[in-house]
Amino acid sequence: MYVSWLKVTPNGGFDIGFRSSGQYSLSGATLISAIQHETINIHSFTTSSTTILTAEYNGKTYNTQLTGQCGLNYKEGDCFSFTFFLRNEPNEDNIKEVGIVNLMIADLYKNIWIKNKVLN
Repeated sequence: MYVSWLKVTPNGGFDIGFRSSGQYSLSGATLISAIQHETINIHSFTTSSTTILTAEYNGKTYNTQLTGQCGLNYKEGDCFSFTFFLRNEPNEDNIKEVGIVNLMIADLYKNIWIKNKVLN
């Protein structure tokens, strides 16, 4: 998993995108991601997420929200993004000093797919 982009949003927040990639073969695949890809039937699937991103700056923790996700758009992975502000109240000013923001992702999901064998 790696950071695919980081940008400032028009309203002063930050949008961070991640790209996850796993392993695949003719017999199956695995992918650790913020997104759980669940098969409904042979023709459709759904996604869900319980992953949490925590942003910490100068000892204060800030709220984040999962704001984007993609399906299995890549042969070995997917993508997802979070938005966060370095403030907890809407009328607070964002932090303007240069510094380091620590991000921690928790509750990632391990997707596992196994090819079914059809017996004649």
